[in-house]
Amino acid sequence: MLVLWVFLGCALLAAAIGAGLLLQAVRWARKAQELQQYGVPASAVIRQKRMTTTRGGTSRYVPYEYADQFGRRHRSRKSIVTPEQWEASVEGGPIAVVYSQRRPHISMPTSLLALGKAGTAPNPRLGKL
Repeated sequence: MLVLWVFLGCALLAAAIGAGLLLQAVRWARKAQELQQYGVPASAVIRQKRMTTTRGGTSRYVPYEYADQFGRRHRSRKSIVTPEQWEASVEGGPIAVVYSQRRPHISMPTSLLALGKAGTAPNPRLGKL
């Protein structure tokens, strides 16, 4: 009986982790779709460089700040970047981003949007990423 409870507990934990990963993937896909449809290129300022290492690997982040078309400032919370972009980044330096003209608080580094761009309809405002 104990083995059954342990098995069920492990199965529920695995299901919860899988659901969390799926939810995050859906959020990223919606964000990318929003930026493909309503994206406007902008230059942002890198606020800091952060790196976290876990058993699963190393993640690199460069939170940034940018101004929308009305001059309002927006800050990214957690902006993951490629290892190459992280190495080339400098705190206080520029980073190319795309933000949504419709919902300006949504943004992403241009390099990440370009990675997922294959197979999507082009946005004439963004030009070639």
